[in-house]
Amino acid sequence: MKIIINKNLLDSTLEIVSKFTDPISSFYGMRCIKLSATKEKLVFQACNEVTSIIKTVFVDDKNIVVVEDGEIVVQGNYFKNIVKKLSGFIELSTSYNKLEIKQQDSRYTLSLNELNSFATIEQNINLKKFEINTEEFKKAIRNVSFAASTGPNLIFKCINFRSAGRALNLTATDSHRLAYYSIKTNQMLEDFEFSVNAKDVRDMIPSDAPEKITLFFNSLKFGIEYENTIITARITDLPYHDIEQLFSEILSNIKYKITINKSELNNLLNKIWINTALEKQNRVHVKINKNEFNIHCQLDELGDSMVKTSNFELAGNPLIFDINFIYFKDSINITDGEIYILIDEKIQKIIIFSKNNPNSKQIITPLRR
Repeated sequence: MKIIINKNLLDSTLEIVSKFTDPISSFYGMRCIKLSATKEKLVFQACNEVTSIIKTVFVDDKNIVVVEDGEIVVQGNYFKNIVKKLSGFIELSTSYNKLEIKQQDSRYTLSLNELNSFATIEQNINLKKFEINTEEFKKAIRNVSFAASTGPNLIFKCINFRSAGRALNLTATDSHRLAYYSIKTNQMLEDFEFSVNAKDVRDMIPSDAPEKITLFFNSLKFGIEYENTIITARITDLPYHDIEQLFSEILSNIKYKITINKSELNNLLNKIWINTALEKQNRVHVKINKNEFNIHCQLDELGDSMVKTSNFELAGNPLIFDINFIYFKDSINITDGEIYILIDEKIQKIIIFSKNNPNSKQIITPLRR
C-alpha cells in the first residue's frame, strides 16, 4: 500500500475514528484502526466491544493520491499521535510488516497487526431509520446522560429511547434522580423503545457531523449515519420504566411551586460551603417560605454555612426538605432562565424544568430527614 494524503485530512479522520478503539483492550484488534485503500476511496474502521465506526473518504487526487492499493491494521493511538507531529502532505507506505510514515525529513515506522486480528464489523440489517437535528440530539444526550448511574446495575447505566408520535423521548436515571428530554422530529415515528449504555452514546456524534443526521436501530443495534460515516452501538435488552406515567402521577399531586431565576439559585449553591468529596456531607437543608429561600449545610466537626434569597416566588405553604447537593446542582446546570420547581404533597418527588426549555425535565427524590 502507498498513499499520499493531506495531513489535516488524515489527522481529523484519525481523531474521529480512534475514539472507537480501546487502547487497553486485551484483544489487540480493538486497539487498532483498519485502513483499506483503493484508487476510489479510503475506508477507516475501528471497534471496541460495544461500539464501531466505518468512515469513508473518497480519493480526489488533490488531498489524497492512492499510488498502490492495500489494507492494514495498525494501533490507533500510535498512528494518530505520529500524524499530529507532521504537516503538509504525508506519505504512507507498507513494507513487509511495517507501516512507514514520511513527511520531508521526518520518518517513522509502526509495526502492523495481522489483518485477521481485526474483528469483522457486522452489516446492519432490517434497520428502521429517521432523521433528526444534530445539535438537538447532542443537547438531549447532555441533558440526560449525567443522571445515568456508574454503579453495577446495567439498566441504570443506560439512556432509554422511546417514540411518542412525532417526538423522541430520552430518559436516564440512577434511581435517586431522573433526567428526561423530548425531541421533536419531522415525521411520525413507529412505536419503539430501547436502551443504550450512556457512556456509548455520550460522544457518539463526531465533530464533522452535519446539521441533520439519520438515527437507525434494529433489535440489536442503534446508531447514526451521515456523509459516508456509520457509527453503531449495542442495545441493552432490559425493560425500562414508564416515565410518562411517572410524570403524570407526580404532576397530578403537585402542592408547591417555586419560581426562581437560574442565576439566582446558582449563586446560592455556589456560595454554600459543601464537602463534595464525602458522600455523607453532600446533604443540604432547604427551608422555603413566602419571604425567604434558605439553604443550610452542616459539616461534621468543621462548621456550617447558610445562604438565602428573597428573589423568588412560592405558591403553596412553607416547606422544608433535605436534598443531595450534587444532584440539585446538576439539575440546575442544564436549565436556562426562569426555573420552576414543583413538589408533591408529601415532599417525596421534586420536578425541575425551565420556562425556556420545557422539553427538558428532572425528577429528584429528597433525602429522608
